[in-house]
Amino acid sequence: MKKMIFLLVAGGCLLGLPAKGISRAVDETIPRTVQVDVIVTKDGRPVKDLSKADFALIEDEKQVPVEAVSLVETRAGEAGGGSRRLVAVYHETSFWDLNLKPQVAEVAEELVKLSRQGIEIMVVKMNWTEDLQVLQPFTSEESLIRAAAEEAIWTIGGDKIYDADGDKRSLLAYRNISLQRFEKTLGGLLTVCTMVRDAPGRKSVLLISGGIPDLSSSSISDVLDGGKEGRDALDAIHVRDQEGYTNVRIFDPFGIMKNRTFDRAEDVILELVRFANTNGISIYALDPGVFSRASKTGTAEYLRATEATGREFVEEEKSKQLQNLRLIAEGTNAALFRGSEKFARMDAVLNGDIGSYYRLDFVPGRKKADGAYHELDVRLGRKGLDVRARKGYRDETAEDLARDRLVSAYYAPDLYKELPFAGEFVPFSSGKGKSQPWMSLALPTREIFPAGMTAGPATLDLHFWVKKAGEKAYGGMLTLPFTVDEAFLENVRKRSFLWYNFCGPDLDFSPGEYQAVYALVGRESGKIGTCRSLFAVPDPGEEPAFLNCVLGAVAENPEKQKDVFALNRENGRLEYGGLIFFPQVTNRFPGRQEDVFVFCQIYDPSGTGKMTPEFRVADSPDAPKTLDSEVVAESWNKKSKVWSGICRIDFRFVSSAEHVFQAVVAGPGGKPSLGPEIKLVKLNN
Repeated sequence: MKKMIFLLVAGGCLLGLPAKGISRAVDETIPRTVQVDVIVTKDGRPVKDLSKADFALIEDEKQVPVEAVSLVETRAGEAGGGSRRLVAVYHETSFWDLNLKPQVAEVAEELVKLSRQGIEIMVVKMNWTEDLQVLQPFTSEESLIRAAAEEAIWTIGGDKIYDADGDKRSLLAYRNISLQRFEKTLGGLLTVCTMVRDAPGRKSVLLISGGIPDLSSSSISDVLDGGKEGRDALDAIHVRDQEGYTNVRIFDPFGIMKNRTFDRAEDVILELVRFANTNGISIYALDPGVFSRASKTGTAEYLRATEATGREFVEEEKSKQLQNLRLIAEGTNAALFRGSEKFARMDAVLNGDIGSYYRLDFVPGRKKADGAYHELDVRLGRKGLDVRARKGYRDETAEDLARDRLVSAYYAPDLYKELPFAGEFVPFSSGKGKSQPWMSLALPTREIFPAGMTAGPATLDLHFWVKKAGEKAYGGMLTLPFTVDEAFLENVRKRSFLWYNFCGPDLDFSPGEYQAVYALVGRESGKIGTCRSLFAVPDPGEEPAFLNCVLGAVAENPEKQKDVFALNRENGRLEYGGLIFFPQVTNRFPGRQEDVFVFCQIYDPSGTGKMTPEFRVADSPDAPKTLDSEVVAESWNKKSKVWSGICRIDFRFVSSAEHVFQAVVAGPGGKPSLGPEIKLVKLNN
């Protein structure tokens, strides 16, 4: 798929409301207090009798006055207040060893043990081929924690991505996959940090991981081209040089953060550490056991060397991946747990750190946030104590905060619902062997423009990305500006939704499963809402295949077009002759509605140019019902072998309930080809 930095046609809101551009002035001169959490122990036990006089705080090598020092203590049984919470992140379990299952059960029991001591647990799953998934929100319920842990590890040993034949292509794939895994891991951790950043006090994350891919082994080309074997090959693989991987874009994977790329993986890790420290987040790390590649393949095939050499390579790789865990853990005022005593140490450290710490408050001497990172050093006047504190913070601007939230919204769209809306993405076949991005939005008026909203400009920035599994995402941004006054509010109150349509230039979509993610950001309010739209591009074969299937409504077109389906580049609507088709997006239909229209595009390799799709609804898998329908408009593109049509469906006898809608067309020999399953609701009214 070609890079999609769209210059979209901003489609027509059906209301024709006035829209004006705005500029926002950000006031960053308000005094701000920086809070630094400090762990003080003696012989592993918390020290709780220190005062303000015992602490000295150094910022950028200069001592700064400490405004206040307080001992923060939380006790067992106080769960729910936000301070006794732990986010447990299961990372890439498909790369763990098959023999880890007993230890995985121990990990779950350790989480349960922490919950018994009054710590609420959230369970999150993070894989390189999937979005970050919250399997269980914060809870102390043991059965829920165990169930989420079991769901998180079901893929152990199931990923064969590293099995290869050792040729140059396999080594290049290894390099590229490592880069993708690294980017997804660091981006996922950024999302987890963003999820908890606004909670009060010190926040704790436990990363359960076999290691983070190491990108500093940059001499793979020496092995590819030089034919080296044995120790020479290992030396070539493991030599660290200063070139590293260029354009690591974990903090700018979608062009959101202009000019924020990194040349070395260590720099990206440092950026994550700084982000966590800025927001009072500690990322503990737990190594559950042996890394999967050691037992699955030995990786000797990558080096054209002996099996023993492969095992040695794995051991060195494992060490470097664990070093990345240590860099993150120790850099965020946390710890790495591994080895035979890992669970006992984890229990002691987490209970101690979550249960008791000091908070130092100070006010930076700068009048406004500068967006720079400032180093910190906490010193104690009393001798014989161990002190752990954050090493710095970023004095974040409003733009920094907005940018970080936007990236996190991409990785975990289900977590951002401050601005609710619905969005749909359709790859419209333009008849040129390519597809046009066709996007539709439904903005609920009462939620987006609530009662009592302040008069003035209200600008919504719509960010969107389209991605295919295992590939980078591409997208763009457009702006929806409004001027809010009494007339505007009166107008929108008469409608449940504002509807928008957009279209873009022709693009190549290779066959596969896709996901479109939308993020709607209120420029003035800072609120953000996200939604996703899933679609598939079929691999052309010998049977008919649905390219898309869209529910909607039709209206008369005052400017009749040719009898060929086309997207209007000025307003993004679909036109055919005297008809205009509007996607429904929400797929919620009034009970009194008698007809529903559907637009379909079907690839027909037989080349007949005639299609008669059927449409079914079902409120249970065992009871599909075929609806009466008729084709009201159709066209055939002989070159692309794509049939396009609008069908009217008799909706009168569909019950008021939630249904699954599906289109069906007969294939060769009567074998049916199925369209996507679409959820729709027929309302009571």
